[in-house]
Parts: sequence; structure tokens; C-alpha cells
Amino acid sequence: MLTGCTAQGTGAATPAGAGAGASPSAAPAADPLDLIGLWRVTGAEGEGADTWLRIDAREMQLWRDCGFISWHWAALPGRLTTSISGASGECAENAAIPDAPWLASTVGFEPTAEGWLLRDADGGVTATLTIGGAPTPIPTSDELYTRPPVVDATTRAHFQPPVGLPGSLTPATVEALALRWIPVGFETADDETRPFVEFDTPDGYRASDGCNGARGGWLLGDGGLFAATAANMTLIGCDGAEVPGWVAGARRAALDGDELVLLDDVGTELGRLTQG
Repeated sequence: MLTGCTAQGTGAATPAGAGAGASPSAAPAADPLDLIGLWRVTGAEGEGADTWLRIDAREMQLWRDCGFISWHWAALPGRLTTSISGASGECAENAAIPDAPWLASTVGFEPTAEGWLLRDADGGVTATLTIGGAPTPIPTSDELYTRPPVVDATTRAHFQPPVGLPGSLTPATVEALALRWIPVGFETADDETRPFVEFDTPDGYRASDGCNGARGGWLLGDGGLFAATAANMTLIGCDGAEVPGWVAGARRAALDGDELVLLDDVGTELGRLTQG
């Protein structure tokens, strides 16, 4: 397994990401766990020579001269989706967080002898990741973000395949998911306070717990395998349902008749939704 690290003496990462329907030409066996590391970025449009992408289990830090931009990410073998989550250093001083269109358009990854190729939905290379160098620490962030992440038992557990679906459920499909869903029991709630999730293939998902809106990216694989980015949201208290949390925590998506069932990695049912 090739793991990103700092090479001694060597000099010279608004929701984004692809929807579930993208079909990158990436190696199906590429394991998301192997992306964990600190990688030098080359060939990415708009990026300078000293650009790094630090990839941890749940978040990426895209290092630039201004500091870094943080991204949530989620993956299935060979497939990737991302959404911006914040920034640090001078990158955070702008009215809007700087974007990285090449990373937003990345939907696939495949290994090379020296690292990784990242690809867009058309199979084009958006960036190359290799081992080399490290960013300079900044006063506003912990120095650990300039070092490769540690792949420990917790990290490995995060990427373990989820248990299979119970026999009574059928795997969801992209076509079935790409609708607006509301939690069972909220059919008569007021439109303005009704929790929901809407899966839109090109643009990711929109969701609400009834008070707080959220957006992110999502992926669907064989057998109902599901992955979605966590979503930034406001923290207004209400009596809705934790739909954004269900989506971000789901590892399988299934259908039970006309109902959508989201399950975690051990098969626990997170929530049931109906078309709304």
C-alpha cells in the first residue's frame, strides 16, 4: 500500500463534487483508505508549485500560500465526492472561502507507481498526487496539519465495508434516490418546517432537519453501498428530524416498498423516508 508521507530533503484539498451518476474511468479496486496521507499536488488548474493535499479519514486540507482550505470528503472504491467545509490562515480572510474547481470536479481516483491520478466525470486528469515536501506551519492552525495523518485502528475501521442489507430490503438505485424525501411521520408537517433530503445527481444533496439547511455530495454503489459528505449547517434548535445526520452517517441505502431506508455500517436503521 502506498501511503502519502513527507519525504526528507524533497522540495521540488458551497458544496462541491460530483453526484452519484458520474462514471469516472478509475480503477474499481482503488481503496479509499490508501488515499490517507500528505500529497504534493501537480497538474491542477490554478494551483501553484507548492500545493499539498492532506487527506485524513473525514477531511482534506488543501494547502496553498494563504494557508489551507478544508473539505469534507466521502468515497467508494475508485470514486470520490467533496464539499468545502472551511478555511484557515489568510485563506479564511476573504469574504468567501477560495474555491478549487479542479477538486470540486474530481469524481474518481486511481493509483500510479508514485501516487494517484484524480479524474473528472469525463475521465480527464484533474491532478496528480505524489509524495514530496510539506507545507509551512501557520499560526492559526495546529502543526499536525503539516504532517501526514496516522493510519490507526480508528482510521481503518472508518473504511471497513458495512454489513449487508437485511433480506427484506432491496438496494436503492440512483434513479430511485434522485427525488425529494421526507421522514415517515412528517407527511402532514408544514412545508417550511418539514425535514427533507433531495438527492440531485449533478449537484449533490440538499437536506434540512426542519430548521437548519445542509448540502453535500453523495455516491451510490452496488448493493446499496452509500457514502455522503458531512454538511455544514446552522445550529437552530427545533423539533424536526436529524435528516442531514442520517445522510452523512449512512453506509447503505435501501428500499422497503415505497420507503427509503438509510442504514449505518453495522446495519442499524438511521431513518425511514417517503417521497415528498
